Formats: sequence, structure tokens, C-alpha cells
Amino acid sequence: MREFGASSLTVQKAMTLLKQDGSAVSRPGKGAFVAHHAHPDGADDFDSPEATAPVGGTTARVEALERALADAVEQIADLRARVEALETGSSERGH
Repeated sequence: MREFGASSLTVQKAMTLLKQDGSAVSRPGKGAFVAHHAHPDGADDFDSPEATAPVGGTTARVEALERALADAVEQIADLRARVEALETGSSERGH
């Protein structure tokens, strides 16, 4: 959230989409992780280093989401600048 200036709601929506897609899973008390569908014994081992490593195709999806988020942040910054310009212009005309 800090890196991209995203709201918590945006991050929650992204996590919901990733979970619905089957790309992420949540475990109470552990956190959210990249889903692993090919674990040899079918067990969830979220304490291993591999538990949070990207799996095939996930890296590309994460990069696409990061690009989309960066674009959204850029658009928000542009909109904020436009609003500030409008507010500054209207306050100057009001004097």
C-alpha cells in the first residue's frame, strides 16, 4: 500500500480477486500466500520458503497487477493535481 499509494480497499479487492482465481490462499494466523496446486503430498506447508515463491504464470500476473496499480496511482496523482489546480483557480477568482 505504501509503495504504490493504494488504499486498503484496493488491496483487499485485489486479494479477493486472486483468491477467487485460485492464485492465493489465506490461512488464519499465517497470512496470505501464493497458492501451490502441485504439492507432492497435498499438504499445505506455509512455513517453507517455497510457500511464498511465485509459481508458473503467477509472476506474470503479479507483474501485470503491479503495472495496473502503478497506472492507477499515476491517474490518481494526475486527478489530484487537476483538482488542486481547479481549487487554486477558483480561490484566486473569488478574491
